[in-house]
Amino acid sequence: MIAYLVLGFAFLLCLYLLGRWFVEANPKDVIRVLKWLIGLSLLLIILFLLVSGRLGWALAGLPALYVWFRRFHSLFNIGKTARSWYRQEQGAPKTPPSRDGMTRQEALAILGLEEGASPEEIKAAYHRLIAQVHPDKGGSDYLASQINQAKDILLND
Repeated sequence: MIAYLVLGFAFLLCLYLLGRWFVEANPKDVIRVLKWLIGLSLLLIILFLLVSGRLGWALAGLPALYVWFRRFHSLFNIGKTARSWYRQEQGAPKTPPSRDGMTRQEALAILGLEEGASPEEIKAAYHRLIAQVHPDKGGSDYLASQINQAKDILLND
């Protein structure tokens, strides 16, 4: 009887800690953990069926795991690519260099315009780009400053 009471308290403690983690965790982490739990559950069910002598049922569950194996293979390849990029950029400075001397051609390239763009086209391109990268919306200070500088160069010419 005491063993069940201790087991019940341990279960409630685990539920409490799991709920606390769920509330404080990043949603991407929650989804990743759920995917892992589903995959591991499928694997355990197949292993149980295999050990209990129901080989047919275990073989029927293998196609469900194929999707997970393909996903892990893709993630492995993505990880290899990211590691190679990281190794290439280890010697690069952490912050982009400041560019005070932006040319007109660079400004046109940043805004995605061609030579001879009207002020209205410049302003429209500026508003379209700045809405995507503005620091108040979680964007980059560097990109916003480059877009602002490009607009100033093109409108002041």
